[in-house]
Amino acid sequence: MSNIKLSFCIPTYNRANYIGQTLASMADQIILGGWTDCIEICVSDNASTDNTDDVIDEFKNTYPLVRLVHSKNNENVGADRNYLRVVEIASGDYCWLFGSDDALVPGAICSIFQELQQFNYDIILSNRIECDIDLNQLRKQYWLDLNAGSCVYNFNDSSDITKYFQEARSLGALFSYLSSIVVNRASWNTIKFDESFIGTVYSHVYILLSLVLKGAILKYHVEPTVLCRGGNDSFIQKSLARRVVLDLHGYVLMADTLFGNDKVIYNFFLRVLKTECANSYFKSLRSILKIRLCSMQGDWQYLMNCYKKLYGLDRKIKIIYHIPSFFIYFARYAYKAKKYIEGQNV
Repeated sequence: MSNIKLSFCIPTYNRANYIGQTLASMADQIILGGWTDCIEICVSDNASTDNTDDVIDEFKNTYPLVRLVHSKNNENVGADRNYLRVVEIASGDYCWLFGSDDALVPGAICSIFQELQQFNYDIILSNRIECDIDLNQLRKQYWLDLNAGSCVYNFNDSSDITKYFQEARSLGALFSYLSSIVVNRASWNTIKFDESFIGTVYSHVYILLSLVLKGAILKYHVEPTVLCRGGNDSFIQKSLARRVVLDLHGYVLMADTLFGNDKVIYNFFLRVLKTECANSYFKSLRSILKIRLCSMQGDWQYLMNCYKKLYGLDRKIKIIYHIPSFFIYFARYAYKAKKYIEGQNV
């Protein structure tokens, strides 16, 4: 029988520049706390083509006392299957899902361990500190209303589900951000995965929300435990619109699949998605125009179909729809040229 209490579960792909810092932030706390016998770090490498293997080997040499489970896929199986895979190789009672470019806040393991000793929660959700690409701290981000505080939600009571969705400030409350989530591995394994969520990059969200529907007990840990590295979103590189579509498509599918039979909860769930998009991607005419300029036509059209489903065809979208196509193409290349020049001046 394993004596591992907590497994850090890190799916990765071509993050050699960052994962060493991620691993070190964990190992330093594990050694300081004397937890080498009860904490492991699990890394599932999705067939990286960079020098991730070298970074892993260097870590093993630097921290020989820290248990590291390393698995590398023979081919890239996609983000979703890699998320599922990293939990499969874990043996801890709890799995702390973690992005391979983030890092732990000092004292984070100790604070989560205290939560684990209090009660056998199904999910623990903590907040994060947003940072720049060099992990310089910028601001704290909270997933629920600021007056919520650390509290427990018992989702056996449907009113607690409604209350939780009402208090959600962003999709982070609905588990979009990997590194904030600690989940009971036995609870995770009770969920039969729906293959239709492969390709959404939110396979883990499907499992966690399924646990919510089964009556999971969630502890909201108000103090941030994660340093979130900004400016490094691997899903935004090819098209800004495609990144927005991931959220819209994944969460609309989640709503239809899991909450379609309860219109009250369904509407509260979609309200969180609409708030997230309104506060970030669709905050102003300028932000929508930026998405348009950075997007291929197919991505933009699909995005607008999703947008109209949630919001209708409002004034901002009508204005952009009536901008001539030749102006969009000209402005797109002018925008790219501006970014190139800015990059040359760094």
